[in-house]
Amino acid sequence: MCVRHRGLLGGWKSLFAFGCFAALFGHPKPAAAQYFTLDRAITSGTPDDGFMVFRPYVSKEDRFYMNGALGFSLNPLRSESVTAEPSVRRGMETPIRGQFPLYLQGGVQFLGRYSLNVALPFYPLQIPGRDPNSSGVGRGGIGDAYAGVGDLRLDARMKIWESEKQRGRIGAAALVTIPWGTESTFGGDTGASALLLANAEHDFGPFLLSGHAGVHFKAPMGIGGTNGNLLIGHELRYAIGAYLPMKGDRLRLGLEIWGSTSIENRSNQSPFFGERNTTVEWLAQGRYLLDRKKRFFLNFGGGTRLSAGYGSSDIRLLGSIGTYFLFSDFEEKAPAAPVKVIESKPEYYDPDTDGDGYPDTIDQCPNEKEDGKAPRPSDGCPAPSDRDGDGIFDVDDKCPDAAEDFDGYGDQDGCPEVDFDGDSVPDDEDDCPDEPGKPSAKEGQNGCPTLTKLSDDGTVQILTPIEFDRGKTTIKATSLPILDEVIALLKVRTEFRVGIYGHTDNLGSRENNIRLSQERAEEVRRYMVDKGIEEDRLESDGFGPDKPIDSNDTFNGRARNRRVEFVILNQQANLKEQFTE
Repeated sequence: MCVRHRGLLGGWKSLFAFGCFAALFGHPKPAAAQYFTLDRAITSGTPDDGFMVFRPYVSKEDRFYMNGALGFSLNPLRSESVTAEPSVRRGMETPIRGQFPLYLQGGVQFLGRYSLNVALPFYPLQIPGRDPNSSGVGRGGIGDAYAGVGDLRLDARMKIWESEKQRGRIGAAALVTIPWGTESTFGGDTGASALLLANAEHDFGPFLLSGHAGVHFKAPMGIGGTNGNLLIGHELRYAIGAYLPMKGDRLRLGLEIWGSTSIENRSNQSPFFGERNTTVEWLAQGRYLLDRKKRFFLNFGGGTRLSAGYGSSDIRLLGSIGTYFLFSDFEEKAPAAPVKVIESKPEYYDPDTDGDGYPDTIDQCPNEKEDGKAPRPSDGCPAPSDRDGDGIFDVDDKCPDAAEDFDGYGDQDGCPEVDFDGDSVPDDEDDCPDEPGKPSAKEGQNGCPTLTKLSDDGTVQILTPIEFDRGKTTIKATSLPILDEVIALLKVRTEFRVGIYGHTDNLGSRENNIRLSQERAEEVRRYMVDKGIEEDRLESDGFGPDKPIDSNDTFNGRARNRRVEFVILNQQANLKEQFTE
């Protein structure tokens, strides 16, 4: 049997040999009733693990830990787990109706890589049904005892690899059980066993995924009799869990899927994922760190079975509490270094002319006391004057005695605005308070421009096309009011820089159209400069037929393509590239 599993263990030859020895050593001696450990849970016990998943994580600080867990499993051994005969099942009671396991564990983690753990389970109470021996199942004795001890378990784990960013890990572990338990309470196996496993995990940030799998070498056991045919031997064990840290990792929620199945053929049976030899359970759980240093932890969980194999519980509940201590907590502290008191003399210190506590060498105003006020409470200077208390210093405040109203329009000048855009429509009545317009009785149009519109995408929409004399750059007089609205907007929004871009349809040669579009855009720019807009706030270019917005195959499409566009360059930095590429 040991040779058959050699390929599973790779380079871990020493651990493999140890597992083979334990499995061979565990062959039972003849006995009246050879029962076994019914509880399928192998709890981890380390502070950062879940209940069933053995993570490859090891603390970077050397520490020892301890914890105790109390559980309950409902109907862990049912009639369908011990016999394949339907008629026998119907005449049997559930052999074991409940178990209350108590797990006591402790261990050490050291060198940021290794863990050693010892665990001893107890079974303070087992609730049996009627002994199925009368139905030809087992050799009697099931339920003779109501309490007992489990097998002693010794673990050795190692973190083999960890990624550079400490998100991924791979490890291995060897677990050995020593026959210590009370077989009549299904607390112990008839011989020693060894579990060799590999584990891995990855931290995805919002959640952690971890799992392990391995081979459990066990002595042959089971429940026989005339009608009993539960055969137990070497097993494949596995567990996978997902964990969600919350509240700065003080609370962690998780879900684990775990179980085992036999991998040993006995009596011409193949129990691999067979009904009676396969355990699959899910367990939802939470962990809460109880103290400020996060050294005391409380775990709680519950789940049900997903298979009918022996040991699978209809309901499983678990709760544990534990703690850990660092090795450094017990190291003798070095005595504090003696403090040498130096006599204070004025010549030892830099002068502080204004007496504000800031030496002149770092005081930006050595002759004026620091007042501790914003925006620079520690530069050694009093804060600048702000008579109206609006947070804009008088030196920058155009209205130092009238507080800024911070209404979203012109809030940097320090003045309250009644009519920000200067169109004679008060801001509280103006539907477009940052765009000059005319009074209007239409809903939503009072104080708004009628020929242009400032869009959220950083363009000034022209609602009526700007027209030029045919084949020329001369702007028609009917289009001048459109440009005047754009000019009025720029005089109010002095922070805007605008790009003026000309376009044509595809009639005529491309070279002429590009030249014409450039000259028309430049003509618009000159008109706006003549009306008082600073030259450095404007730029112009033309693209001819290269950037149509409609089909050039129709009259209406060509009309739409002959246009002048206004783009606010400093409102959205990539718009210039968007319009010019």
